[in-house]
Amino acid sequence: MTPCERLNIGAALWAAGDALQRASARRDFPDADDDEINFRLAVTRYGAELARKALPKIMTPASDVFALLRGALEAARVRYAIGGSWASTAFGEPRFTNDVDILAEFTAENIARFLARLPETFFADAGGNPADRFASAGRST
Repeated sequence: MTPCERLNIGAALWAAGDALQRASARRDFPDADDDEINFRLAVTRYGAELARKALPKIMTPASDVFALLRGALEAARVRYAIGGSWASTAFGEPRFTNDVDILAEFTAENIARFLARLPETFFADAGGNPADRFASAGRST
């Protein structure tokens, strides 16, 4: 099995775990709307204080965000690597944190293609081209 296939299995496992947590929350709080369910899941995953401070009105599962980022990276022909728990899962040691670690090799040529392929729901810093900032700091991209 290739690492990409393992990664897809890891994404499916994460989505299944998320679905189980949502089903449990719906069982415990049958009258809750989607926003309340999202909040209760955030409290379980991150703690009450962080959930109250950081929970956006609409949460997107990490597996969905990863699929969008991966699609934009591949369409823009950006070299990238997956790290952290997703890479660990792809190579045989399942770990389920609620984040995705991505290392991308952006250049002056591919950054605009990548940003153009991100959905409008993503935030991209308008403070200039990141590749230019790396170059001005004496680092290669």
